[in-house]
Amino acid sequence: MARLLLAAVAVTIVLAWAAYRWETWPPPVVRGHRLALSLGCGGCHDLAGGPGAPNPGSREGRVPGWGGGNAMMYFPEPGDVAAWIRDGAPKTYRDSAGFQAQQQQQALTMLAYGGRLSSRALADLTAFVEAVAETRAPADGAPAEGYAVAARTGCFHCHGPGGLGGIDNPGSFAGYIPGWHGRAYRALVRSRDELVAWIRDGRTERTDANPIARYFLRRQQLHMPAYRDHLKAAEIDALVAYIEALNLEE
Repeated sequence: MARLLLAAVAVTIVLAWAAYRWETWPPPVVRGHRLALSLGCGGCHDLAGGPGAPNPGSREGRVPGWGGGNAMMYFPEPGDVAAWIRDGAPKTYRDSAGFQAQQQQQALTMLAYGGRLSSRALADLTAFVEAVAETRAPADGAPAEGYAVAARTGCFHCHGPGGLGGIDNPGSFAGYIPGWHGRAYRALVRSRDELVAWIRDGRTERTDANPIARYFLRRQQLHMPAYRDHLKAAEIDALVAYIEALNLEE
């Protein structure tokens, strides 16, 4: 009888773990970041969006970054990011004599990864690059102010570009730091009050009361800091507005 009870408890734990892992399966941006690391993209590109490696013979002298004005220059049309990854450049570039001449002059050229990536992998890597390029940054209003707060405070270093999916976190239940939308986010944040508590205190009453959540939150390598003494109430409200806007897009 005791063995049957123990087996039932073990099965329940495994099923609960499997269900939670399904709920917190990494989103495209997280998978894309992992792909960028595994494919060696960081050898030439700054994965945070800044200027890349020195590139003798190129116009900028370096591999262009993915963010800011460079994004508008190199990714002006839908599908351009995927074309750079898949084909080494969009067709408009590849057909340009000027682009072809520039490619011959510079030391580093963009490689075509289409033969190494499945359609899903291409979509994941595209999602990551687009997020780094800030193509989803809000234009104005409280969400734009919240985006600025997050960028200034360093939130995107852990929660990923735009807060769309974070870095790996050894020892955590999901294996990575969740972004601010999707299933993993909803497992941790069920109301505006809980979101404010995470930002202000680095914890919530609900997770404190759950022994499984408490165990993993304690053993994980990276922990959510408390910003109570570092952000004003208006800044927290703006950050909440940005995160809520992300969830409205789903």
